[in-house]
Amino acid sequence: MFRILLTLFIIVPILEIYLLIQVGEKIGLFATLATIVLTAIIGASLVRREGIKTLNSLQARLNNQELPGKELADGAMLLLAGVLLVTPGFFTDGVGFFLAFPISRALLRNSLISALSAHVQSGNQGFYTHTTSSGPQDNSTIEGEFQHHDEQPDPPKDQPPAKLP
Repeated sequence: MFRILLTLFIIVPILEIYLLIQVGEKIGLFATLATIVLTAIIGASLVRREGIKTLNSLQARLNNQELPGKELADGAMLLLAGVLLVTPGFFTDGVGFFLAFPISRALLRNSLISALSAHVQSGNQGFYTHTTSSGPQDNSTIEGEFQHHDEQPDPPKDQPPAKLP
């Protein structure tokens, strides 16, 4: 994972600089800067609109007591799209717009969900628990019944209160 991130942090900026120089030579400095600002504004509004749709869908699924797997995957892709779209550059804008449109998200969603499911099922999720030995550990289960009463009846006046052991 470290190698992938290191490669991305080296290759993506070099690619962005190259593309900015190439586009700047073709259309000029001010047109290039205007294009970068315009794509950031359009991208932010698109991600905002899609994010609101996804959030509404997520709330509806939760209200129906359904698992919102699709919505969570879309939310993660929209978060990444938002970050990429406000990052100056043409390559990151292209990837960001790809992730922002519902059709392209649908193409990636099943792959993302199956990859995460396989990762969790294989036990590689990366979450660990740590227990401290602060006392005796009793792992026994206590079974019982519980009844909820809205009002507690007053104890009889002729009986003394019960003593706790």
